[in-house]
Amino acid sequence: MSTAATDTATPHRPPAAPPPRPPRRRRRRGSEWLLFAALLFAVMAPVSGLWDVIDGRRWFENAAVTVAGTLAAGTIVRVLGRSYALVLAASAAGLVVMLTLQFLPSTALLGVVPTASTLRRALAFYPQAQEAILAQAQPVLAEDPIVFFTCLAAGLTGLMVQIVVIGLRAPALAAIPLSVFLVTSSVVKTDGAGLLHVSLTAIGFLLVLAAARMALRSTAPAAAVRTGVARQAAAIAAGSVVLMLLVPLAVPGFTQGLMPQGQRLYLFGKPSGVNPVLNLGVNLRDRLGLTTVTYYTDSPEPLYLRTAVISDLGAQRWEPSDITVARDTSTAALDPPPGEILPQSRTPEDTTTVHTRLVTGNYLSPWLPMPSDATSVTGLPPAWGYNRETQTMFSSTRSSSLDLDYTVTSETPVIDAAALEASSAILAADPRAGALHLSPTYSDTPADLPAIITDTARRISREAGATTAYEEAVALQDELRSPDYTYSEQTPLQQGYDGNGIGVVEAFLQKKSGYCTHFSSAMALMARSLGIPSRIVVGYAPGRTNGASALGSDGKQWAGYELSARSAHAWPELYFPGLGWVPFEPTPGRGTTPSYASDSPVGGPAAAPSDNDEPNRSTRPEATTESAAPTSPPAAGSQGTGNDGDAGGIPPVAIALVLVLAGFFGPLALRRWAKARRLRRIHHPDEWHDGPRAAWAELLALGRDYGLAQRRSETDAGYTARLKAHLPDVAPALDRVREAFERATYSRDTGPQRQLVPRGPATGIHRQRATRELPVDVALAAALAEIEQAFSDAATPGRQFLARAWPASLFRG
Repeated sequence: MSTAATDTATPHRPPAAPPPRPPRRRRRRGSEWLLFAALLFAVMAPVSGLWDVIDGRRWFENAAVTVAGTLAAGTIVRVLGRSYALVLAASAAGLVVMLTLQFLPSTALLGVVPTASTLRRALAFYPQAQEAILAQAQPVLAEDPIVFFTCLAAGLTGLMVQIVVIGLRAPALAAIPLSVFLVTSSVVKTDGAGLLHVSLTAIGFLLVLAAARMALRSTAPAAAVRTGVARQAAAIAAGSVVLMLLVPLAVPGFTQGLMPQGQRLYLFGKPSGVNPVLNLGVNLRDRLGLTTVTYYTDSPEPLYLRTAVISDLGAQRWEPSDITVARDTSTAALDPPPGEILPQSRTPEDTTTVHTRLVTGNYLSPWLPMPSDATSVTGLPPAWGYNRETQTMFSSTRSSSLDLDYTVTSETPVIDAAALEASSAILAADPRAGALHLSPTYSDTPADLPAIITDTARRISREAGATTAYEEAVALQDELRSPDYTYSEQTPLQQGYDGNGIGVVEAFLQKKSGYCTHFSSAMALMARSLGIPSRIVVGYAPGRTNGASALGSDGKQWAGYELSARSAHAWPELYFPGLGWVPFEPTPGRGTTPSYASDSPVGGPAAAPSDNDEPNRSTRPEATTESAAPTSPPAAGSQGTGNDGDAGGIPPVAIALVLVLAGFFGPLALRRWAKARRLRRIHHPDEWHDGPRAAWAELLALGRDYGLAQRRSETDAGYTARLKAHLPDVAPALDRVREAFERATYSRDTGPQRQLVPRGPATGIHRQRATRELPVDVALAAALAEIEQAFSDAATPGRQFLARAWPASLFRG
């Protein structure tokens, strides 16, 4: 097709008027919204796989609203016929607006426009979500930080699917981002992602393929059926859906769970500390047994170390009760609270002073292991605070718990059977004395307490002939340690009551098999049913000797012990007036039996830990001349050098996400930037011939991307002829680009020439069509758009993906 030979425009035709929008844009609206619906269904189908991982349904509704807003914003811009860059920007803006509106409206302008305060609040969600995920058993509570990140992940999935389907024009690759949630649920759920969720995802994928075929080919739904496009989409989708259904059947994780032993996928980093929400099976089934904490003590016996306390046993999910309690790092905070171990009754004969030095190593948790009855702590940063009611050390600012070295001095009360009998007499005289100084939380039982708990407690008390609170407590402990109950880390998982809550205790008393979580919670609830205040302590059993020692501040050698995830333990504490919280050990084969409650024989050995597990009773090694480095604890009153830098650091998940996105979408972004730069040169050249040269450069880049690069020995005309043979429908557009380039390169023209362009889009039917005269820059930009579409239509799906995701023009100039 020839170019015009004059710069003059007819008076009745504006010279720079843009071409009217092709009518096909209006016809595509139905296909675009059909694609929107397919994308929404396809994204939410795998997200539904997190059902039972997060509690309730509110999180799913929030995620659906987030994804719908993200996709709708991009669809509206696309229907209006704007560039894909604006479509992507609108989708990203939609994601931000939906997250702000649902979670952070009070920090935003008009509730939807984010501000700096919105960003700070969103970043603060990360440590809160991390803490909740590391601490809670499944299903985790649907708290704002958890739901926020779930919605963010769902929205980003929708954004990536939209990029793959519309930006890369490779809808078959949508299976990659869609599989993320399925893989996640297949790992974190013991029964796998489930065929229901996999099937829904496969159906959604089928819908995306069919809808994308219609929308990207500019085909209306009715025309798709008439022309056979729908049949092609159905054939591709059918093959894909068969694969998506067959693969999960072959991979056990999708139907049985990739971690059937109850392990979890930790998106925020696997905790090396004890799980404080009574799902200790996660810790106990850790077969690596890596040391996380080492401690040295002058105690004649190894110690129980506490990390958290659970007191609200009527809650839906059992969680540490001390998270929201105000904490203090002053010396006064270490004094016993009123009503606990009475200060006026203390004499040197009533207490034993114990010094313990703890080295945390790779321990990761917001709770630090602590001996009971601490009176002083040295070597910790000020971010760590002590709760004297629960006797726990916690950091709400995410201060690092790694590589800490601190020393605790404890005044442990001497408790014997006589003291407990005396305390029981106080309770017999005044049943309210046990709860006089305590929160009702320690005595309350839920209204729906299963009858088996109350009936079992009364039966045990009756059969033991118990007449006092102390005798009842010992009877409960002896019953649970009897041969009628077995210790097992696997049976709860197999029987479906692995976790925490009243329902778990009911199942345990029926099966009579479980681990420390079940034994301790059963004794605590049965004690409450008998009128004895109780709580559950989560921490570590005494551990095993490491054969080393350290030089203590008293100049003597302190015996060393090692703790690992296998040392995780839970035990009940019962309250006795005048004595305070008294620990018991109802779990057979774990820990040590208290001297004041060990008159009865210990129960059967069932399923005791293996040689690598913690023994029933660790023995103190003989003092050795070897000292573990460092050889002495920090001086009294000194501050440790714990690293608090993690509090404001970049989340590792965010770093990983950025790297994945950069690797996946970086080349695409660079290629689009190069194309945009050439288009700017076409429309706004420094000299008129720069525009045609930029258009020719973009044509060469498209050829390289789609595997049809210009050969070294090939002339421009010869290359164009080869492209026309490959892309006959856009032969006129190829000629326009070549002729403009040759005119700009070889002619003596002093200005750009207008071009005659066919009216309407190319149809593939070669016939004479009416033409219109356009400025050269508009004509060249339109020609390049037609050529790029033709390259994509003629390419295989694999070549389409490579051309957009890994364009060869970026790597070969």
